[in-house]
Amino acid sequence: MPSHFTSIGFPAESVEEIEALALEIIDLTKTFNCPKGRYLRWTSGEGAELWLQMDEDYNLIGVTPFFQKKSVVNVGITRVLHRKDDTVLESAIRGWVNPKHNNPQSGAFEFVCDIVDIGRYPNLDLPFINPIRLSAFAYNLDAFPSLEAFQSSEVGQGKSDPESFVPSGLTKTGAGISLLQESYAEISGRVVETAVLRNTHSHREYHWILVRTDGGIVDMVCDPALVNKPITPGSIVSGYCWLCGQIPKPRLQEKKSLKQLFFGG
Repeated sequence: MPSHFTSIGFPAESVEEIEALALEIIDLTKTFNCPKGRYLRWTSGEGAELWLQMDEDYNLIGVTPFFQKKSVVNVGITRVLHRKDDTVLESAIRGWVNPKHNNPQSGAFEFVCDIVDIGRYPNLDLPFINPIRLSAFAYNLDAFPSLEAFQSSEVGQGKSDPESFVPSGLTKTGAGISLLQESYAEISGRVVETAVLRNTHSHREYHWILVRTDGGIVDMVCDPALVNKPITPGSIVSGYCWLCGQIPKPRLQEKKSLKQLFFGG
């Protein structure tokens, strides 16, 4: 069954299989310390990554798959969301894609994205605008050779533009305020580049699709079992995806000197 892990070539689904995988790669990782523990990052040459989460007592508390290659999405980051099932080293950001007029609190649409190493940055200077590397792990995938084929399908019916990004988990309170908590979206777009990649650890293949969608360029990855039609540059794909990202060089709050703490400024 396709999963976050099989999307980048790791045949791991159960907790036991994921823990066994972590033990296999732990000696091949680089450590990033943070206030509540540490991340151990395994990387491959083709773009796949695993981030092991270790608490302050060196217990394994989580493993997050990630992928980065060419994605760039400009985001106005407004909040950090720590949900009830997150470990101490897991959280998501909430923000606006393609902020308008240099305002991080408005844009094309609002969405939520897990951040693979969020625990390294407990002092983000919110709100701020930053490009993020965004990977989309597909749960299902439809491919279309042309715009006409897309528009004649159930997925594309009534859509003049195949480039769309529709976040899920959007609810509203009685006051009309939207609440996004989960990092999922239905993504459709044009294929810019694609390749069948081989995981350098497991030697299993998976699909990478660079997708131009509403808001930016996204690295989409998926289990080969989801691909039943040819995917080529210029074709159109559509899938329901889990979103995971990384913030390169985020804006952090400045540390105050003792003088500033006592006397202000």
